Amino acid sequence: MRHEEQRIPSRRLRNPWRGAWIALLPIAAIVLTVVVTQAAAVRAEADSFGSLVRTLTSQHDVEVTTPPMMWLARLVVKAAQPEGVTDVRLAMFEGSGLSRVAGDESFGKLLQKVADQGWSPMVKVRSRKSGELTAVHARQQGGRLSLLVVTINRREGVIVEATVKPETFSQWFDQPRQIARRMH
Repeated sequence: MRHEEQRIPSRRLRNPWRGAWIALLPIAAIVLTVVVTQAAAVRAEADSFGSLVRTLTSQHDVEVTTPPMMWLARLVVKAAQPEGVTDVRLAMFEGSGLSRVAGDESFGKLLQKVADQGWSPMVKVRSRKSGELTAVHARQQGGRLSLLVVTINRREGVIVEATVKPETFSQWFDQPRQIARRMH
């Protein structure tokens, strides 16, 4: 008599991760939402230039008069990096609504917003004769130095943000005449 082996039908083992990705979708969605909202918050907080432009344009009788083709100028500056400048943003304003902003209190609030976003004040000047207000702030981020210049008088205003290489900025102070000659 032959011993017949009993053959057990083979069963495929079920992959424990099969279908698990469906259970992980809500968790992945929550993580992705948190990351995206945090990145957007950091980006919005870091964009002091845009914040200042929005603040000034929200004033009654103030309009932005940014030069045409400014995007092209930014592109050229980013590519050529003249005198160590790696980026530049410019917004010009006109209107009678700037006279309210030119008051010390409004301008002070505007500058406080800038300081709250990590900028260090370098210069703040107010002309008694013309009422013009100018402030220069600086911030270092990731090996770059950004300068933010805000100038407002009763009818016009300008905001410039320039990003420069820190070593170039120090050269400007070490050799100002040589830099000035190269600019002309």
